[in-house]
Amino acid sequence: MNSGANGHYYDGQTARAHAAELRINGANELELTPALRGPTAVADVRISSRVGNTPRRIEFTDGALFETSDHHAVDQWLSQPGNSSGWIHRLESKTTYALGALAIVALFVAVSVKWGVPWSSKYIAQALPESITIPLGDQAVKSMDKLILHPTQLAPERITELQNQFWQLLPTEQTGYEYQLLFRGGGRLGANAFALPNGTIIMTDELVAQAEADEELQSILLHEIGHLQHHHSLRQIIAHTSLAVLTSTLTGDITAAGSLAIGAPNVLMEASFSRQMETEADTYALNQMQYLGLPTEHFANIMERLEFAACCEDKDKENDGAVQDASREEVGDPAESQQNTSGTLDFFSSHPLTEERIARFRQNSSPPW
Repeated sequence: MNSGANGHYYDGQTARAHAAELRINGANELELTPALRGPTAVADVRISSRVGNTPRRIEFTDGALFETSDHHAVDQWLSQPGNSSGWIHRLESKTTYALGALAIVALFVAVSVKWGVPWSSKYIAQALPESITIPLGDQAVKSMDKLILHPTQLAPERITELQNQFWQLLPTEQTGYEYQLLFRGGGRLGANAFALPNGTIIMTDELVAQAEADEELQSILLHEIGHLQHHHSLRQIIAHTSLAVLTSTLTGDITAAGSLAIGAPNVLMEASFSRQMETEADTYALNQMQYLGLPTEHFANIMERLEFAACCEDKDKENDGAVQDASREEVGDPAESQQNTSGTLDFFSSHPLTEERIARFRQNSSPPW
C-alpha cells in the first residue's frame, strides 16, 4: 500500500472541513481515514494538476472534495499502472514535453494562418447561402452609414448616369448577388470604393471627383466586381472570424470570436486584401475591359492620380506637423501629444499599389484578339 496524503475532506453537503488521510489500496481505490465515505476507484475521481505549492484537489463524482498539499503521495497515485491520468501527469511534469507541445501548437497556428484559414475561407465563402450573405452586407451598409459615411452630394442625374453604366458592366451569368451601386460621401475614407458580400458596391463622391473620364470609374467598378466574383470580402470576414475562433480556442477567451464577428463592417471598410486577391480582381477587370473594348489605360491613369494625391497629402501632413511642432515649442501648446487625424484616405490606401500593377494595364491596352 502506498503512503497516504493528509488533508481535508468536504462532503459536498456542508461547508465543514474534515481532517482526514486519503490512501490508495491494492485494488487501485482511494480510501479515507476516518471512513467518511466508501472506497472510490482512482479512475472515478478528477485529480488537479500540480501547480507549484497549490493544494491538489481530488474531486468525487458526487460533489465531494479532498484537498491536500502532499504532492508526493498524489504523484504516486497517478503513477500507478492502469491509471489513465498518469500519462497526462507525466507529460505535464516534463519540461521537454511541455516545450515540445508548445512547439507543436506554434507550428499548428503558423500553418493555419498561412494556408489553412485562407484555403478554408475560400470554399466556405462559395458555399454560404444568400440568407447569410445578404443580411451581412445590408448590416454593413447600415453600420457604415451610421459610423463613417455621409449622404451623397452628387446630382440625381449624375447618379442615374453612373448606375446605368454600372448595369452594363455586370456579368451575364447567374452569380447569386443582388448587385447595386450606391454613392456616399466618404468622410475620412475620402476617395474610396468597396464591395460588400451581398453584391453592393459603394463609391464615394470624392472618388467620382477624382475621375477625369467615366471610363476610369468603370474600370474601378470592374475591379470591385472582380472582388465579388472571387468572394474576397466574404473570405476576409470568414478568415478574421476563423482566426478569432482559433485564438479563443487556444487562450480560452471566448469573447474574441464574437467581437470580431460583430466587427465585420470594420473588416469590410478596411478592405485590406492580400496581394493575391488584388491580382485576381485586377485580372478580372483587365479581361473585362478588353472584352468590352475599354482602354485599360483608364485604370492605370486613375491609379496613378490617386497615388499621387495620396503622396502629396502625406507630404502636406508632414509639413503641417512640422509647423505645428515648431509652433508648440514656441508657445508651449499643452496639446503637444494630440495627433492630427484629419485628411482623406485614397482608394488604394490599403491596396498594394505597385508600378507593376500600373504597368500591367498599360502593357495590355490592346484586346487579346
